[in-house]
Amino acid sequence: MVVQSGTTLGPTLHGGTAQAPTALVDTPEHADDFFWVGDGTVEGNQLKVIYGRYIKTEDNPPLGFARQGTALATFTLPDLTLSSVRMLPVNADMGWGSALLEEDGFSYIYGSEYAEGAKFAHVARAPAGELGGPWQYWTGSGWSDRESDSVRLHSGVGEGMSVSKIGSQYVMVTQENNDVFSGWIVAYAANSPTGPFSGPTYLYEAPEPEVSNRSQFIYVGRHHPELADPGELFLSYDVNAWNGEDHYRDVRIYRPRFKEVAWPPKVSDPTPAPGAPTNLKVRAGSDGINHLTWSAPSGTNLNYWVYKKNLTLGQTHFTRTGNPATSTQYGDPFVRDGHTYAYQIRAINQNGTEGPASTPASATGRLAVPPAPTGLTATAGQAGEVKVAWTMSEPGTNYRLYRRDVTEGETVFTEHPLDDPYAVTGTIVGLQIGHTYEFKVTAYNQVGESPPSNLVQAKVAFQAPAAPQNLSATALADGSVKLAWTALPGGAVNHWIHLRDVTSGATGFTRHPFPVSGQTTTLTELFNGHAYEFKVTAANDGGEGLPSAVATATVRLAPPAAVSGLTATPQSDGSIKLSWSAAERAKSYWVYRRDVTFGHEQFSRYHQPFGATTATLNDLHDGNVYEFKVAAVGDGGEGPAGAVVTATAKVTPPGAPTGLKAEAGSGTVKLTWTPPVGAQMYWIYQRDITAGESGFTRLPYPTSVLSASLEGLANGHTYEYKVSGINQAGEGTASATVQAKPQPPKPAKVTGVTAQAQADGTVKLAWTPIDGAFYWVSYRDITAGQSADTRLEYPATGPAAHVGPFTAGHQYDFRITGTNSAGDGLPSDPVRVTIQGAAAAASPAAMLNPTAVPTKKLAAAAAAGLPRPPSNLTVTGRGNGYVDLAWVNSLDHPAVYYWVQFRSVGKSTWYNLPYPTLGTTYRVTKPLWNGFEYEFRVVAENQTGASSPTNVVRAAPDPHRLRARQDSRSRAGTTASNCSGRATPPRTSTGWSSNRLEPAPGTG
Repeated sequence: MVVQSGTTLGPTLHGGTAQAPTALVDTPEHADDFFWVGDGTVEGNQLKVIYGRYIKTEDNPPLGFARQGTALATFTLPDLTLSSVRMLPVNADMGWGSALLEEDGFSYIYGSEYAEGAKFAHVARAPAGELGGPWQYWTGSGWSDRESDSVRLHSGVGEGMSVSKIGSQYVMVTQENNDVFSGWIVAYAANSPTGPFSGPTYLYEAPEPEVSNRSQFIYVGRHHPELADPGELFLSYDVNAWNGEDHYRDVRIYRPRFKEVAWPPKVSDPTPAPGAPTNLKVRAGSDGINHLTWSAPSGTNLNYWVYKKNLTLGQTHFTRTGNPATSTQYGDPFVRDGHTYAYQIRAINQNGTEGPASTPASATGRLAVPPAPTGLTATAGQAGEVKVAWTMSEPGTNYRLYRRDVTEGETVFTEHPLDDPYAVTGTIVGLQIGHTYEFKVTAYNQVGESPPSNLVQAKVAFQAPAAPQNLSATALADGSVKLAWTALPGGAVNHWIHLRDVTSGATGFTRHPFPVSGQTTTLTELFNGHAYEFKVTAANDGGEGLPSAVATATVRLAPPAAVSGLTATPQSDGSIKLSWSAAERAKSYWVYRRDVTFGHEQFSRYHQPFGATTATLNDLHDGNVYEFKVAAVGDGGEGPAGAVVTATAKVTPPGAPTGLKAEAGSGTVKLTWTPPVGAQMYWIYQRDITAGESGFTRLPYPTSVLSASLEGLANGHTYEYKVSGINQAGEGTASATVQAKPQPPKPAKVTGVTAQAQADGTVKLAWTPIDGAFYWVSYRDITAGQSADTRLEYPATGPAAHVGPFTAGHQYDFRITGTNSAGDGLPSDPVRVTIQGAAAAASPAAMLNPTAVPTKKLAAAAAAGLPRPPSNLTVTGRGNGYVDLAWVNSLDHPAVYYWVQFRSVGKSTWYNLPYPTLGTTYRVTKPLWNGFEYEFRVVAENQTGASSPTNVVRAAPDPHRLRARQDSRSRAGTTASNCSGRATPPRTSTGWSSNRLEPAPGTG
């Protein structure tokens, strides 16, 4: 129940809880039933509402329900709390409570009786304030305590209705139900609550059934006087759909509609109403349709309302049925077998003015098998067809035609489809020529099929067509002959062509292998210069007819037409490209040329013909002027040459190569490109961007192919390339540039990993080294249930690391992963160790000797194995607590790492910064102090040892200088860790071996 307060809608009252709502009105003893609300009234501080109790039957959704009784629900006011639900002692088949009317100290209770598909209004009453007490029932002349004495007020009411007093009249509004599922809302009026009620007055036709193509229907039409303005009725009705899925496709269907209409109804248009139709007749067809005809009154553009009532059911008044008829006949399919119906017709004009009713006519609906057709005849035609005809069984009947092939000995008839099952004639084709067929016809409707008509036979005949007329033969320029003729009536299906080669001495005509369906054809594959004779015959299922008169033609194949659209375009390689339009009948082309510069007076034909409409001539002299013309060649010989064009052969430098691509490998780059027109060889240009080269260097030798494999390049360097074409005219424009960066392969999987637990809670790790690699150390606390590895912040530069401390007594897995400038390799297999010592925990663990820097210079290392030093160290920036450095990489880069060394000015000992870098820039922070001047140098190191240092530079951090535009974060990938994206000084937390810097090897 939705409560409206003023213009506010809500709340919604329901049973159950907000999380699990149930029906508002329900009873435990009828848990499987549902209650459908009727009308209500206020008695004191209570609201009394009558409900119909229903049960689902599922036999005809959405109408699958049956009424089980009538209940009275009581709600307390003003909170509308349900206090009781009581079943009333009334007939379960009566829909009491559809409408309530308070009048003269009584509550009048209106209900509907359902009887064999028709509904009738009834009325009862109870003293005001005693709706739940004993009721009295209207008998037609008084009141009775027995419900069985209740009489029908009138027919045609719906499940829902309303009765209200308007002026001195009692107005009942409901859906018109004499016509089942009508879309009309109608009103009945009376001078007392018990009637008699006159009507119906047609108030409003709901559009939903019509616009939905009858997939929707309306129900429960009512009037709401408390919402109506004076002089109006405020109507409501509900809409439902026959297919329940429609409600999910369109949620607008299942909800009420509202409409305001005038009351009393407006006076009809003063235009004179049409007269009453006359001569109404009703014929009950055996197919269950009552067929109506009538004579029209005077007037034009008239339509007609058909009114009917079911006399057998006792309907009390005529009701509109269907839509207005546009002619003077109507078929009513909603007829029940054995029921008698009365009809009236009213004419309406274009203004909607409705005239008086015709005299009623009636008929009793019937459903029966139609009588057998009679007078069947069968007549054979001359084109293989048989025409059948018979006498109508009765109007509006369908027919079936049957046949059997007597000549074939068939004993069973086969139905032959009719184009129009209502027609009484038919033409049958597709029969066997010369065969005798037997035919019969039956009539049928929805009840069944009639006995057969009389039997008839016919023999199928087919006459061959007459000879074609006016045959003509025309020789065409392409060597074909076009034939045309006129076909005479006679059912020709195909035509056969007969020809004779007179020139070759043929004595008889030969029939062409394929028939012609039309009246013209063109013959090809004839001999040029030969004379031919032709004749044509027509054929159908009756055979081939007589031939036409003979027509003669001599094949004359014309040479191709002159070539047009010739153009000559010089190419950069000194050739000239010719192009022209295709000539009719051409199979190839001769190209003629003349060297004007050399003074040639005659054109010379090129040594070979061309099959296409383009040709490129290469054997020309650079700078000479040439004239060209082209002639087409076909089966008829060589045609005339086209117009002459002129062009100058000129070699020009080639255009730029396109599609240049560079594919990098380890120390290699492979180039590929697409050639320009005229290029004979190619120059390749290269520059090393990483080395700071600003200009391109041309490789020493050109190439004649469209690719180049360049080797001996530095891994990690970015190279830029471009390519240009060359020919005898010189070098052309260079291509667009491309870049490539050679990279070594990623390191292999680390092997030979060992782990030794130390007494202080640390672990010493060692593994087999990999050339050119740093190493990531990862660990996992197995005892603590860790599921993922933790990687130390900085890599180790050698094949050993001392890490920790870790939690004493816990088991740890360690993995080592090699890394270089190409990325990380595969991790090693895990090695497990139990931590010693008494430390409770250490987080995070750290690398104690991450760089594995030798404490003394490896003097014993072979000099040839040491890396070559970096160079050109410069100070690129100073700021608050930092100095930025940059240098040119070692020639062994990227197979080395770099140590930045520093010392205070005036000191002799050099110190390594805590971590090496793979890049060529570094921001030095701690332990620098603002205002102190320092000296810096850089060395390269590999597995063999360290190089000699770079030049020395001096700088001091300066807090007053602007910060460099490019801070340390913009140098990610070229700082000490090469992976963390920043250069970080040693942390001062537990786990680092010291917070002081070690002297650089060989210093001090």
